[in-house]
Amino acid sequence: MDVGLPRIKYLFEQYKDDACTPSERKELMAIMQHPINGLRIKQLLEAEINKGLSDELMAHQMLSPEKAALIFDTIIDGNKKKLSIGMMYLWRIAAAAILIGVISFAGYFSMQKSVIKPVAVIVKQLKQPLAADALPGSKGAVLTLSNGQQIVLDSAGNGQLASQGGTTIVNKNGEIVYAVKGTDAGEVLYNTMSTAKGRQYQLILSDGTKVWLNSASSIRYPAAFVGNLRSVSITGEAYFEVAKDKAKPFVVTVNNMEVKVLGTHFNINAYADEAAIKTTLLEGSVQVSNAADVAMLVPGQQSRLYKTGAIQTISNADIEEAVAWKNGVFMFNNADIQSVMRQIGRWFDLEIAYEGALPKDSFGGKLPMDAKVSEVLGALEQTQVHFRIEGKRLIVMP
Repeated sequence: MDVGLPRIKYLFEQYKDDACTPSERKELMAIMQHPINGLRIKQLLEAEINKGLSDELMAHQMLSPEKAALIFDTIIDGNKKKLSIGMMYLWRIAAAAILIGVISFAGYFSMQKSVIKPVAVIVKQLKQPLAADALPGSKGAVLTLSNGQQIVLDSAGNGQLASQGGTTIVNKNGEIVYAVKGTDAGEVLYNTMSTAKGRQYQLILSDGTKVWLNSASSIRYPAAFVGNLRSVSITGEAYFEVAKDKAKPFVVTVNNMEVKVLGTHFNINAYADEAAIKTTLLEGSVQVSNAADVAMLVPGQQSRLYKTGAIQTISNADIEEAVAWKNGVFMFNNADIQSVMRQIGRWFDLEIAYEGALPKDSFGGKLPMDAKVSEVLGALEQTQVHFRIEGKRLIVMP
């Protein structure tokens, strides 16, 4: 149902002013459901949200969360067609902004919205409340020095933590910084930073390269780079902003794969439970290789190394999705339920189990990583998937 923007805008204004005729209301709902109109609706809703709601609307229509949910459910009552998460939550933004004068948790969950604002007022609750909830993850890691000493960074204060050869290691507001004091080219001393589930941390290597380490990940690196090659190895997921040095290529090793760069920004997702190792390039150029294959990437491309050894290059990769975790967001783009739950399990430190048939739907949209697990699951439940938690076990049900 492709209609022009003027008609959509007219119906939107009529609905907002409570002036819709029954036929106009029915037409608007049909327009909202059609994927081709998603961007137009999103623009109207964001304009309404950004300009703020009038004091009059706020004064006369402040409703309880329960009443707001009831109104929203009434709006879509009788609609048996499943909506995507993104479209369902565009509806929820509309219901909240138009009917109750506040923005719901769904304001976070909107396909194509590049800036996520922390404006949660009403949260759609799970249909069956969880017996236990889980808080979101936080900053934290363990730093293992070359001599085996371990430093728990969750509780470490700011300041110098240790010295390795001619390099000092400083904790600075949740980021580890390596600073080379001398030109000691003696023994290469390797350190390892590792994060548990539900933890992330940042690191600046001795050459100035910046590293963001995702949950359940690790990076092994020298305290100071020597020689003509800067080499590190990772597990899990990491984002790199490599300091430029034409004389010293930067190499990231993941299992039997190498990513070689001079200076660039890229993300590597190499979790063992994923189907492929994904290297996504934002800036510069990289060479991805293993014993059987090689690929050169330019910005906007992604390589996928499968367990067979083959490397596939995706020309128009979803860059925003690849680095969403670094920006504090869960982002799903045509993702199946297992992919969604793997991310949730890592961040909330939960074991994922399934009961019954798995949903066949694909998921699309955004959710903030600083939400509780009940809030995240409450959003997902709008697509007819259900959950319960038993201790550290999150069970997914039809």
